[in-house]
Amino acid sequence: MIGIIKNWINVLLCLGIFMMIAKLFLPKNKIRKYVLSLMGVMSVIAILSPVIDVFKSGELERSIKSVISNIDATSANNIDTQNISKSQTDTVKQSFVNSIKADITNKLKDKGITVNKIEIFMSDNYDIEKLEINIKKGTDGTSIDSVNTVVKYVKDEYKIEYSKIEVVEE
Repeated sequence: MIGIIKNWINVLLCLGIFMMIAKLFLPKNKIRKYVLSLMGVMSVIAILSPVIDVFKSGELERSIKSVISNIDATSANNIDTQNISKSQTDTVKQSFVNSIKADITNKLKDKGITVNKIEIFMSDNYDIEKLEINIKKGTDGTSIDSVNTVVKYVKDEYKIEYSKIEVVEE
């Protein structure tokens, strides 16, 4: 590409010198305006020759293909970034759910209630839509007290409405 520009500058310089010398030696008659018109056409051709060479050599086509392939690669990277972002969001959400499950299990264990299973249904903005807790049935017959303890703890600790909490005793 540098070589093309270098040759183009050389041609323009030579043409300019040739035109100056030709103007000095041309007589001042009717033929002068035709010769100057011809030199003007030669100047336009010399100025446009690199553009014509690019079209002829196919470099323009290669350049366009290169730009298009770069755009495709960039869009593929954007798609990968979106997939990674979704994966990271899912991982964070799962970690958040696991933390809540571990916290509820440990706190209820401290109160003497054994948790068998916890299911948490969460929205995309991390709001708990439903919480299902499966606890072990007590041997002393205080099952209602256990359920009330679980519901009260979850409601107070996580600010969840009663309608979203479901406790099953097995």
